[in-house]
Amino acid sequence: MPNKGVRVAVITGGTTGIGGASARELAARGYCLALAGLEDSDDLAGQLRSTGTETEFIRVNLVAAQSAAKKIIEETISHYGRLDLLVNCAGTISSTIL
Repeated sequence: MPNKGVRVAVITGGTTGIGGASARELAARGYCLALAGLEDSDDLAGQLRSTGTETEFIRVNLVAAQSAAKKIIEETISHYGRLDLLVNCAGTISSTIL
């Protein structure tokens, strides 16, 4: 659990694209991170941990179940004891033409 002066951020879609860039920036600013998403194929959480940033990856499918949002918050509070910032970058891409 981080000390009182450390801030904690949840980033949905936090392992790629804008979410991944947000994770790197917040890590540089001293945040502890909970990265939530379908997968962490490039092991961004591990990369950030190796630089000293306390980082957890929470595997969830935000599209499939509303309970996923609750899971993210509960796991973050359970692990870190607090939540200071939420960055929502989760999204999906479909190649289907409407």
